[in-house]
Amino acid sequence: MALRDQALKKIGDITATGASCDDEWLYSSKLKSCYKLIGDFNGFTWETARNDCMSLGSDLASIHSAEEHRVVVGLADTYVQLMADGVMFTKAATWIGGRRTGPNRTDFAWSNGSPFDFTNWAGGQPDNYGGDQNYVQIITTVVPGHFAPTDVWLNRWDDT
Repeated sequence: MALRDQALKKIGDITATGASCDDEWLYSSKLKSCYKLIGDFNGFTWETARNDCMSLGSDLASIHSAEEHRVVVGLADTYVQLMADGVMFTKAATWIGGRRTGPNRTDFAWSNGSPFDFTNWAGGQPDNYGGDQNYVQIITTVVPGHFAPTDVWLNRWDDT
């Protein structure tokens, strides 16, 4: 079953069509937003992901509520489950539009310029480990014991 069909079954208010959504996009009637998941298991960088979104006339997701977070996580999790068929990994993550804007731990903004007014950081995050963690990802899959305790990271944000 295609990503689109799986997502429609998994996430309650997502539909295949919306007032302003192009083909291959999914529409959240509750959030009045269109979403398209673009993925790659081969080292997709934040910059590459953003450039792909920009080439479609959009941007990486900015998340402003728990409901919007639920929708983005649901889409990402659906994608990972479909695309990972037989692929073994310890962690899967989805880029969102957050990026570091200054030297402080909490200096972040959304790439589309909207207010950075909601967060869902994993415990101890953001930590700017090594001084060069400038982008935000949602950890959508964790194999217990291989990366970190599942309850600390699953569906939470990490600066990387």
